Amino acid sequence: MRCPKCYTETPNEALCCPGCKLPTPKGQVWKKEKKSRFKPQRAKKAKRIKGARRQVGVLGSVFVITATVLVFGLGTYLAMAFWQESSKPVEPGTPQFALDKLRAMPSSKPELTVEQCLEERVDESSNADRLIEPQGWDIKPIEGSKYKISFTFEEKGNVQQSAEWLVDIGDNTFDPQTDLAKAVTRK
Repeated sequence: MRCPKCYTETPNEALCCPGCKLPTPKGQVWKKEKKSRFKPQRAKKAKRIKGARRQVGVLGSVFVITATVLVFGLGTYLAMAFWQESSKPVEPGTPQFALDKLRAMPSSKPELTVEQCLEERVDESSNADRLIEPQGWDIKPIEGSKYKISFTFEEKGNVQQSAEWLVDIGDNTFDPQTDLAKAVTRK
């Protein structure tokens, strides 16, 4: 077979002319079949994918909205529960009441509470670059209505600073036991 354009001899099984690349009749049939086979199928797949994306998008949106509502609701519930718990007045005669009372007592420094005075000591230690870790307040039962309340912080050189009081809730007494407790408690 000869090419009608360039007259090059073209094999019968060729899809195009080797000289000018003009499609042979067999090549034209193959192109039409290729277009009819692949184009519509790709379009259908694309439509299916778009539909699937829309479905996933809707489901994803529903999931995000549901998760947001649940997280917001749980957060609100926990905040309200914490607020109600923290806003309850502490009952007299409890260790927490004794701790609150000790922290609010006037200190040896004018117009400062015991807690403020201790915080000042921690700040001094921190500013002098001696502070390793402020450990804070601790309550330990001793016997009956007696408790040991302490405030501790650690300084460099493995030095443990501690202010300890022996508290009798029944008698409402706060006896300083350490030098730091004596230094911050008003006499």
